Amino acid sequence: SHLHLHCFALPYIPRWKKIKYLSFGPLGGFIEADDLLKKIKPI
Repeated sequence: SHLHLHCFALPYIPRWKKIKYLSFGPLGGFIEADDLLKKIKPI
């Protein structure tokens, strides 16, 4: 298994595509990089 990250350039064109890349936290969607690093950081 591996970690696969993508970076997207702003601004989003058309503007409605911005919704596609929003973070929804526990509801699904994408996780913020800071949150991911906190989850995988060894104790």
